[in-house]
Amino acid sequence: MSNPSFENIDRWLFELTEGNLSPEQEAQLKSFLLQHPELDVDRDIWDLTKVSVAHNGYQNKKQLEKRRKVLPYFVGVGAVCICIVGFFVFNNINEDGSQLLGLNKSNVKVQQPNNKIKTKISDGSSNNGNSSENKNISAKGIQDNMPNSSHSENINIAQIYSNSQQSNTTESSNGHITESLTSVNDGFVNPYIQPQLALKSFDLSLKQINNDIKHSKPNQSENQEVNAKTRGFSINNLGIKSKAKRFVNNVDNAMKNPVALINLKDNWYQVPGLTPTDVNFASVGSILSTRIQTSMRLQWFGNDNQQFSNQIAVDAYAHQLKGGIGFQMNHSFYGNGGIQNYNAALIYSPKIPLSANFVLEPSVRFKMGTKQLNPESLGNVSQVELDRFNAIDYYSNGSNPIGRTLWYRDVGAGLMLNTKWFYASFQADNLMQHFDNIYSADIENPRKAPYHYMASFGGEYMSKKRTMSLSPYLVYQHFGDLEELWGGVNFRYKWIKLGAAVSSNLEPSASLGFRFNHFTISYSADYTKSAILNKSLLSHQLTLRFNTKPCRIGQRILAK
Repeated sequence: MSNPSFENIDRWLFELTEGNLSPEQEAQLKSFLLQHPELDVDRDIWDLTKVSVAHNGYQNKKQLEKRRKVLPYFVGVGAVCICIVGFFVFNNINEDGSQLLGLNKSNVKVQQPNNKIKTKISDGSSNNGNSSENKNISAKGIQDNMPNSSHSENINIAQIYSNSQQSNTTESSNGHITESLTSVNDGFVNPYIQPQLALKSFDLSLKQINNDIKHSKPNQSENQEVNAKTRGFSINNLGIKSKAKRFVNNVDNAMKNPVALINLKDNWYQVPGLTPTDVNFASVGSILSTRIQTSMRLQWFGNDNQQFSNQIAVDAYAHQLKGGIGFQMNHSFYGNGGIQNYNAALIYSPKIPLSANFVLEPSVRFKMGTKQLNPESLGNVSQVELDRFNAIDYYSNGSNPIGRTLWYRDVGAGLMLNTKWFYASFQADNLMQHFDNIYSADIENPRKAPYHYMASFGGEYMSKKRTMSLSPYLVYQHFGDLEELWGGVNFRYKWIKLGAAVSSNLEPSASLGFRFNHFTISYSADYTKSAILNKSLLSHQLTLRFNTKPCRIGQRILAK
């Protein structure tokens, strides 16, 4: 470090305060301060910046210490071990089901059953040939004698299990097979017998009956009756769950692969002041890549109602959200700065494939913004035209503005059907009709923003070599006093892009642009009418667009 001077005195004083100077450097600094006593004030200020650490010790620290009790942990671990050992002991069952919890067969009290159910199944080889009478399947009796809480509380499980393991099937002289199955009685069974044995025994018996039915080859009606009575109730329940799960999985898999997104890839509209995202909320994410767009519009320049507006928009296809998501920021500068409008919007549009060639795309947009009023810049105007062809009275009763800032928020929703051949959409904005009372002092009847309806129809048709495309479209909008229908077409050959459109009010619009792989620039001009001036004027718009490469899922979809 150089010698002390007026240029570096603050650094020397800082190092002195921190205690970083050596004894020789401290002596050198003190010598310099003695030669310049006017620096003593600086040294005093630096000394005040150093604060000593206060040591507040607590004398009863040991009282704050708490020992961790280990006994509950040992008890918990022991309980878990006991449960594990008990589980293995409970499942250690002999083939006859009698040894449970270390008990011998002689210790288990089993009572004889009161009733027996006999199932007779004919094997179809009877001498008398009357197979219809011998095919008497009493499956209903099995269900009627199953354990039920209303008439039986104790189940002779050990006897059922034992009988199910034994061969109780006999064959008579006429070829009939008779099988006996022990049913439920009202006897007492050791409470430690596991209930799963009853279900196991019942399943074994049903399997034996089904095997006998298959060997005897009964007719189709009787086979359906047995299945409906013995297993139908469980199959139906499982069927509903499996069908619901299958439906959810199909929808989830379909939304991961919106293969019909072939139209509206990167469309343009020659509608004054509207971008593709404004015309179709559902267009966000339709190109399966990230799209960044900025547009600048100069409307009716040189007049009192001139307006300069800017928009920047970003949208992309989000595979995790199974749809497109977009963000917009808008700013408009009306007149000489008399009214400024700022707003931001968030858009989400899931992609729901209906088939390989049809995709349903609902959309929702949330918008929030503010309008700022500067009466001095507007001057003595009686009307303003912030939105095209919507002339609004500006404090016509001679009152003065009651405020300068207005905050608002609103939502919009839309629905678009995107197919292999065309797309069609409808949307509505300003559904909440937010307050827009910045143009008058009327508090009792404040002005509300009108609904903004919009519909579109069109498509994009490309040559086999994909060097030329044609994109016709129709756009209808109704916003306050503005109601119009635009029809236009975009033509692209290699990297040159041309567009033209005309409205139902015979207002023309045209565009010229250059389109490359990931960048597009376009200039458009329109000749639209002003409601305040009552004449048509020229407006200009410049649009820049950047497209990234399609995402991995997008590349896989577009390759099909």
